Amino acid sequence: SRKITGGLKKKKAKTVKRKKTYKGIVALNGSTSWYKYKLTKTKALSMSFTGTSFYGGSAGGMNSTVYKGKQKLGTQTFMENTQSATQSYVISHGKTYGKADAGTYYIKITNYKKGCGIYQFSLN
Repeated sequence: SRKITGGLKKKKAKTVKRKKTYKGIVALNGSTSWYKYKLTKTKALSMSFTGTSFYGGSAGGMNSTVYKGKQKLGTQTFMENTQSATQSYVISHGKTYGKADAGTYYIKITNYKKGCGIYQFSLN
């Protein structure tokens, strides 16, 4: 069974590890899950996110937002209706092309509009 697995607030974010899959749900009530990852040196970092949104399409879906500290790096929106969609993207907002600088990265997963659904993600 799936449940809200991340921290409900940024300061309570659940620490995640590379190459491990994390699963959870996004509820209609506007649930938010926070995760964090500490990158100790500049290196390539990417995230693979699979979302299955119920009430997707124009009704809504799920958002996955990545932050480095307080800086928002980007948001991906998933609006598939009862189908799984996987998106991968490189987290590369560092001084070296294609790599992420050392620091603490946060992942915030929320509903978009009136969407809800299940998700899983991993950092590579």
